[in-house]
Amino acid sequence: MKDSELKAQGPPLEVDNTILSILTTCPRKTYWFLRGLDYKSTPRYFIVGRAFGAALNEWHTSEGTPIMERVGKMLNKAQEIWTAEAPEEPQEGGKKEIDSWETLKDTLLAYVDNYGEHEPWRMPYDKGEIGFKVPLPGTSVLYCGSIDAPIEWEPYGMLIREDKTTGAWINQGYLDQWDFSTQVTGYIMAAWILLGEPFGCYMNIAGKKPRKEPSDRFARYLTKRSQWQIDEFVRDTKRLIESLQREWDTWTWPKLGQRNPMNCAGGMGRSRCLYQSLCLQEADPWQLEEGFQFIDEFTWRGKWAPWERDGSDD
Repeated sequence: MKDSELKAQGPPLEVDNTILSILTTCPRKTYWFLRGLDYKSTPRYFIVGRAFGAALNEWHTSEGTPIMERVGKMLNKAQEIWTAEAPEEPQEGGKKEIDSWETLKDTLLAYVDNYGEHEPWRMPYDKGEIGFKVPLPGTSVLYCGSIDAPIEWEPYGMLIREDKTTGAWINQGYLDQWDFSTQVTGYIMAAWILLGEPFGCYMNIAGKKPRKEPSDRFARYLTKRSQWQIDEFVRDTKRLIESLQREWDTWTWPKLGQRNPMNCAGGMGRSRCLYQSLCLQEADPWQLEEGFQFIDEFTWRGKWAPWERDGSDD
């Protein structure tokens, strides 16, 4: 998308946690993201996470069928996504043990061994990746997202299952972060509006690193939100939307992320910013419209709308 096209379409009327969390980090990064400038080669950890979640939905929706058939469907779904994305395997000395097809397959099989054939909950819609769009109170904007899977667990009722893979050790500090996650709060708010008050969000976490005790690779963590927390989230989200709208008025998109250069260069668990090289150019983004070879380092994607998936992995 060209600069003039982004400006002409006005502030987005559909937002999600990804857009708003990028905005809190850096308006300039948000600008490039909204224009659709993307990775030339998708990082393997993105593909691992997406393939893992799709494979789990295949596993959990096939409960009741023979286990070998279930495992086969699960692995086929993961391989389908992995093959379609065609990630390059890391070179010798890289992170092959973390983000490779063999590690993905091993993690899925270890998940089956760890949790067994039966769960105390079920997937009432028989599919995952359910997109949503709900009105954000007090605005003309729709708050959007895509839930990995709604689940029903008697006697607790409806929960949201959110699958995560990580290369880090799963400890209490890792689990505690989900009590503060705006991604999770937005999911619970949407469920509250669409389905009635959910019992909470059930974080379903898998570690990609082998452990001495195989069960240490997995954890499930229930995180909940009160009405007060939901109201606070709505208030703060409205402020972010107002901030996003102001960028259209000023059209400066400042590099505020540079106030903490780890946002740009990475470090201590953070990846470098995808648009790092562009911020070193002595020109505003719209001045790079002609003559700059974006295709050398980036690709252009279509509209950002993962919430439009409904049981699909496309």
